[in-house]
Amino acid sequence: MDVPIVMIGEAKEVTDADGMVDQNLFSLTVNAAPDSIPNEFEVDISGLTIGDSLRVGDIVLPSGVTTDVDVEETVAVGMITRSTLEAMAADEAAEAEALAAEEAAEAAEGEGDEASADDAGAAADEAADDE
Repeated sequence: MDVPIVMIGEAKEVTDADGMVDQNLFSLTVNAAPDSIPNEFEVDISGLTIGDSLRVGDIVLPSGVTTDVDVEETVAVGMITRSTLEAMAADEAAEAEALAAEEAAEAAEGEGDEASADDAGAAADEAADDE
């Protein structure tokens, strides 16, 4: 008999990170006497974080109810969405570009100072030669 799996609660850490909860398993096949079969399994996702997963072994089965599904089977996972990953990559690229531009400006400014010093030294040498 298949029993629906219903996620309850809000995975605040996941949503705060612009992620999502991906439910991989929507029902659980159970073995039980007809009067022992639950209407649904409620799975609390409140403590779920990015990279965390809830597994079949995390579901509390009532007395007299068993399942042949692997306890390591993933029920739900907290993950970052592709659009969030792309936005993060774009932000990192923009930061790297800004840093490179800043370093280039500092390097050009440093070279300009050296050139000014060389010009001043050459002018002093010419003045000394004229004497």
